[in-house]
Amino acid sequence: MSRLASLLKTYVFFVLLFACEKPFFLAFHRDLAHEVEAQDWLAVLWHGLALDLSCAGYFTIFPALYLAIDAILKIKSRVLDVYVAVALALIFWIMVPDVDLYGYWGAHMDAPSILFYLRQPGDVAASFTFSMVARDLSLIILGIAAFYAIYFFWIRPKPENTASKRPIQAAVILAMAGFLFIPIRGGLSTATMNVGRVYFSQNTFLNHAAINPVWNFLDSLQWNRDFDKQYRFMEAQKAEKIFAELTDDRFRAHDNALLRTKRPNILLILLESFSGNFIAPLGGETDVTPRLNALFKESIAFTNLHASGTRTDSGIVATLGGYPAQPKSRVMARPDKSLQLPSLPKKLKAAGYDLKFYYGGDEDFANMRSYLVGNGFESIVGEGDFARDEVRTKWGVYDHVLFGALEKDLRELADAKNQKPFFKVALTLTSHEPFTIPTAPRFTGDSLLDRYKSSLHYSDNALGEFLDFVRSQPLWNDTLVILIADHGTRYPEFKIHDPRRYRIPMIWTGGAIQSPKIIDRIGSQTDLCATLLQQLDLPHEEFVFSKDLAAPDGEAYAFYTFSNGFGFIAPGQKAAYDCGAQKILFNDGEGEGLLRGQAYLQTLFDDLEGRGAAKATTGLPHPSEPTRQSPMAPAKQK
Repeated sequence: MSRLASLLKTYVFFVLLFACEKPFFLAFHRDLAHEVEAQDWLAVLWHGLALDLSCAGYFTIFPALYLAIDAILKIKSRVLDVYVAVALALIFWIMVPDVDLYGYWGAHMDAPSILFYLRQPGDVAASFTFSMVARDLSLIILGIAAFYAIYFFWIRPKPENTASKRPIQAAVILAMAGFLFIPIRGGLSTATMNVGRVYFSQNTFLNHAAINPVWNFLDSLQWNRDFDKQYRFMEAQKAEKIFAELTDDRFRAHDNALLRTKRPNILLILLESFSGNFIAPLGGETDVTPRLNALFKESIAFTNLHASGTRTDSGIVATLGGYPAQPKSRVMARPDKSLQLPSLPKKLKAAGYDLKFYYGGDEDFANMRSYLVGNGFESIVGEGDFARDEVRTKWGVYDHVLFGALEKDLRELADAKNQKPFFKVALTLTSHEPFTIPTAPRFTGDSLLDRYKSSLHYSDNALGEFLDFVRSQPLWNDTLVILIADHGTRYPEFKIHDPRRYRIPMIWTGGAIQSPKIIDRIGSQTDLCATLLQQLDLPHEEFVFSKDLAAPDGEAYAFYTFSNGFGFIAPGQKAAYDCGAQKILFNDGEGEGLLRGQAYLQTLFDDLEGRGAAKATTGLPHPSEPTRQSPMAPAKQK
């Protein structure tokens, strides 16, 4: 019965294929596995077997059906040949890039993020060097060729001539196909297969190495549905009570003035990947960002701030909307949701500010344009606004060119009279992978870390020269300059859930500040909105996830998310949780950090579910969204 043998071999073939990925993953990330012993490699293979068996079961269903039908109708074998070729292409196109991306993300590739970013494939490609692309393509082609040869010479069914046995073969093959659902669902217990099955170690990297990246990617296709059914940790009333305790003081008035005027010009600069771990006043290295370091002495410095997430799109929404990043969602990809969120630009526009956004790259990347336009930015400067002969990276023009465009506009403003106050936002990009700079590197090593540090040093110098220019202008006296990172980085090899990975700078400088000050209160990127609006005497009740860091008392905490997990930091407590594996990564100190983080995340997704799109002119609900209001939104929200 060669068909039955082919079915068994096909299943084993896919299991072995997925098992081979694990030593490849460990070897590729040997910098993270330098303390891993031989028995740990074996443990990764053993504990990862559950997901491998499950994923192999999915890929064996079609061959089983083909072989059963072929036993009766004799279908040409090229049908199975094509299936195996397509399956191998899909598998290797997930596995190989996943290994590369893990180094940047600290997590396996997921479909929502990939599909989100692939809307602009040219911009995604800018993150990778030619050698990386060539290496990955070579591995994909070699992998497909090698395993297709194994299939062709070892598994491909031979023609069978015994007609009397064919119906029996079909019945046996279908029966065996039915048994595939046991490994697919992870056994016969009530709990179905999930990534938590493979977690076995206190070393998160080993747990990640055991995860089958193909299973993880395909499973992620079902993410982002029914927000209010995700992340259910406790009864709704309990979550609401805990969240209320965290936020009940966010509108408390105080006299702690940071600014000399209630309507300063505001220049907000989002610094790409500026990690606090390389900024000396935040405990980082001393010689990477000297210009930024010097600003701490003459500015209002927030020295305990944390990024909300790990990507630029989440950093933009957190900074301009006071809205936290989500573990498995990209809210900027959903205009029906993102344009219903609170908005700092809209508040400032209503207060009489003129809005403009500057970015040296493709302003359509990551759905950025729809978010910016929908939030009131009438003018957006993007890559197409710069001369073609401007020196640029794969991502766009260098930061000094971007700042040059800002300088030009500020000169024109200085010559004009009776101008409205402005709110200008600039997003830098040179310190993004692959860290290409137009000057000699400050750090001469060829490692990614050295290249990253050199890119920070270049961007820091470009920023310093720009601020020197702004100081020379009359508008400096009435201008507030806010410097804040969009997110941190994985360097120096911090795990994805490590709070140190999320430390970022925020500095308020310019002639509009009262006096230099250090604010060491634990806070988040999302807190910029409430803090600034309070200083401008503008209402901010709708920013339910943003707190005023200048308030003399009140709760101090930061919430951050990573791929299917979250972290929570407060004085004396620190917790992180992997939601996919339902595993506590750490829960240190006194207090209920883990419980508070769970309540915060649950409330966040309840809020997301309630935010449906509405027509701006009629207020009618979008037909694809629920009409009920967000439980955390203001009562009169349209």
